[in-house]
Amino acid sequence: MLDWIFSAQWPLWPSIVSFAIAAGIVAWLGIKMGRLAQVLARRTGMGEALTGALLLGLSTSIPGVVAVVTAGVNDQPEVAVSTGLGGIIAQTSFLVIADLLYKRHNLEYDATTPDNMATGMVLISMLMLVVVALVSPEISVFGIHPATIALPLAYLGGLHVVNRIRKAPGWLAVHKDEHDAEQPTDPERIPPPEEAHGEDATYTHLGNGALAARFAVVAAVVALCGWVLARSGMSIGAEFGLADSLVGSLLIGQATSLPELLTAVAAVRIGAPVLAIGDIVGGNMFDVLFVAIGDVAYPEGSIYHAVSDQSAFLAAMGVLATTMLLLGLLRRQKRGFLHVGFEGTAIFLVYIGGYVALFFW
Repeated sequence: MLDWIFSAQWPLWPSIVSFAIAAGIVAWLGIKMGRLAQVLARRTGMGEALTGALLLGLSTSIPGVVAVVTAGVNDQPEVAVSTGLGGIIAQTSFLVIADLLYKRHNLEYDATTPDNMATGMVLISMLMLVVVALVSPEISVFGIHPATIALPLAYLGGLHVVNRIRKAPGWLAVHKDEHDAEQPTDPERIPPPEEAHGEDATYTHLGNGALAARFAVVAAVVALCGWVLARSGMSIGAEFGLADSLVGSLLIGQATSLPELLTAVAAVRIGAPVLAIGDIVGGNMFDVLFVAIGDVAYPEGSIYHAVSDQSAFLAAMGVLATTMLLLGLLRRQKRGFLHVGFEGTAIFLVYIGGYVALFFW
């Protein structure tokens, strides 16, 4: 009766229902997994370490990783690449929603810190590595492009630089209100996990082993949902004749990015704008690695040369949206229309305009 689960293409309505259910589970369990990861990182002393950053990044990226691998193995390179790149555009646009909900000032006014700026610049560098690989002559060693090796090295090196800037910033943003003396913004305004995501009392009775086991179980369920999102998304796209780049970026990329949206909303609600932007941009850095993961999973050689120019277009959209965000952090507009700064409007226009262009490509 359910032979369609293992068929090459799923029927339309089972695909739509499966996609919606999987997206909802990813949004719900993605936040729960993020809480577990933060508690584990704090208890084991990983909070300030590179391993902690990797654990937190992975916790909200598992569905995307599984979706990319599924698309690559099923000979859908465009879907694999666009899932990662489309997730970056989606998550950056989520900051517009966070800005609307943050009523104190424009979000970027209170979120400008040296490490947030540095993270954005590392993200742009990684995206440009992808663009260079996409437009350069085809080169591969054992079916893997050199950029697939360079991207994780750039990610780890970027985390090291950001961490050093966080510990010893060369400058600080200051508030300059007409009624207040100049005071630096607090770069350490990143609340503990129990403040950002709810009370830690839920986990106080659990040991580290039990927490790790619970994290593994939740991660396995989220990974399964990532597989469902990839299979159902590709089937929906085939039924409606959508381009693979739209399937990956607009359907699968958006759905696998829902935990980041909820994290950003939770951060601004407890008055942590630095955390909201840091989580989004830092998560985007991890999402660039999806392209490298897709290259390893793709069996036909370099994935960078198995995709169309639409993938380079998506990467350029990511660079443009991140550049707008950095300009907003530098400008630090205190008040904007509906509490959204000019960079939020620009990011929204990039998002809408980019997908309109892809739809009519």
